[in-house]
Amino acid sequence: MKTIILFLFIICLLINYSILSQTKYTGKPEVYYEIKIGGEINRIVPSFGIGKNFYLTKYVSLAPELIVIGAPVLGGTFRINIPIMKSFKLSPEAGFGLTPVGFPISAVGILGLNISYKLNNHVSIFIEPRIYYYHEKIVSIGSGFFGIDDLNKNKPLVITVGVGL
Repeated sequence: MKTIILFLFIICLLINYSILSQTKYTGKPEVYYEIKIGGEINRIVPSFGIGKNFYLTKYVSLAPELIVIGAPVLGGTFRINIPIMKSFKLSPEAGFGLTPVGFPISAVGILGLNISYKLNNHVSIFIEPRIYYYHEKIVSIGSGFFGIDDLNKNKPLVITVGVGL
């Protein structure tokens, strides 16, 4: 609970900080739907996901999503959007999710980087490497399904490519 309160406090500070303030951002806040597909590096496990990226300011956004890596993960990330060039942007991201793997459900930590290129005003493409941290006591899914073994031994590194609309 303390972590959630601290996280919300940091978001409020970033929104109200004068450099990141919405009043200095004259454009309309962007909302992108994201569709992504990829796979895990260590094992042959496909990955796909859908989400929505809400820009709170020009440089801060929240992205709730549903991603499937052998098992669904319902979560979201907090992104700091750093423009490198006019159409190219790096966004370090951290987040939290829940998955039905384990009993009754397990928490999942998300750490990654979104590298995007804006094709036009409505479409951008991106590549997104991420590491998923599962709880230590998670129950193994079993090695028969997509070659997934005990998630405690190897933290899943997933690379996806996608389109933001």
